[in-house]
Amino acid sequence: MLGASVTFTGAALGCASPEYQFQRWDETAWSVARAWSSTATWLWSTTGLSDGWSYIAVEARAGTSGGRDTIRSLPYHSCRARVAGLTPNVASPRAAGTSVTWTATSTGSECTSPRYQFYTLAPGGTWTQQQAFSAAATFVWGTTGLAAGAWTVGVHMRQDASGSPVADEAAYTLTAAAAPTVVQVVAGTNHSCARMSDGTARCWGLNSSGQLGDNTTTQRTAPVAVVGEGGTGTLSLPSGARGGLAAPNAVPPARLPSGPALPPGAPLVSPPPAPAPPPNR
Repeated sequence: MLGASVTFTGAALGCASPEYQFQRWDETAWSVARAWSSTATWLWSTTGLSDGWSYIAVEARAGTSGGRDTIRSLPYHSCRARVAGLTPNVASPRAAGTSVTWTATSTGSECTSPRYQFYTLAPGGTWTQQQAFSAAATFVWGTTGLAAGAWTVGVHMRQDASGSPVADEAAYTLTAAAAPTVVQVVAGTNHSCARMSDGTARCWGLNSSGQLGDNTTTQRTAPVAVVGEGGTGTLSLPSGARGGLAAPNAVPPARLPSGPALPPGAPLVSPPPAPAPPPNR
C-alpha cells in the first residue's frame, strides 16, 4: 500500500560482525536505499511513490570494508487505493429524517483489500467520524434531528489496515423536516387526544387525573405530547373508540375521552377550558 512504512530485516549466518546494505529496483535501475551499516533493519517509506513493482535487495559482508559476500532480494508490489465515487441512494435535497445510504467505490485491481472510513461535516460545523475504517463500502446516514442546510459527506479509503488514506467528498442538502400531521382525533367532554402521522399522540383538556399522559395533572388548553417512561408514548385510536385505552408506558396513562371519533384530517383545535367546580357549602 502506497503511503505505508515497511521494515525489512536482513540476517547473515557464519559471521560474527556482519554489515548490511539495502538496495531497491524501481523497474528502471538499482539504487542504494541504505548504505553499509551494522544495523540489520531498514525502514522503507512508500509515500510519494508510483504504483508498481519494486525489488528490495539486502547485501551482507563480513567486517567494515570490501564488497558484498552474499545478497538476497524479493519483489514487493505497492498500490494506491483510489476513490472512484461516493454516491447516495437518494438524491439531494431531502428532508431531515430521511435515511441515506452512501456507497464508495474504488479503482485499482491490485488493491484487493480496501478499507473505508466515513465522516460528515455539518453546516458551519466540524468534521465528525460516522463510521470507522472497515471493509464496508457503505454507510447508512440517519438524518433524524439534524439541522437543515448544506452538509458534506466524506470517505477516507486505504489499502488494508495501514497506509495513507485517499479521500473524496460529496455535498448534500437537508431541508427542514416536515411537521407531523393529524391522523385521527377522539374528542370528549373534558379532554381530547390525537394520533399523529409519526406515531406519537397528543392530548389536551382536563388533566385532573393525569389523563393527558404528560406526567402532570395540569389542565392543557393546547395539545401536549403523551410521554412515557421510555420516551414518547403512542396511541391506537380505533374509529368510535370510547374511554379506557391508554398510552403504553405513560405515567399517568393517557385515557381516551368518551366521545365520537373525528375523521382523519380534522383540525387539531383546543376545546375551551372546563368550568371551575362550585364552591363548597
